[in-house]
Amino acid sequence: MKDSGRDIDFTETSPDDRHRAARSWLETWRVTGALLHEVRLKALACMGEDEARQATLDLFAMWRPAAVDPEGSELVEQQRVFKRAAPAWPR
Repeated sequence: MKDSGRDIDFTETSPDDRHRAARSWLETWRVTGALLHEVRLKALACMGEDEARQATLDLFAMWRPAAVDPEGSELVEQQRVFKRAAPAWPR
């Protein structure tokens, strides 16, 4: 983690210093996050129809990066995961 542009070695700091540094980091991102949100909203508002269409297609491509298997192999894989986890579940 960085504090005012310098690295902090948490192994050599007190719990209070670590707490203060974490609170400072969180406050920085609380403010920065709001500013970045505004930037995102403005970018979306300025986006043209073609650009919006491409952004939507890019999002859908990320959601399911692999081709859909018409044979349902995803279901088979899901069942394999459940079977491996079953012995660990209390009965």
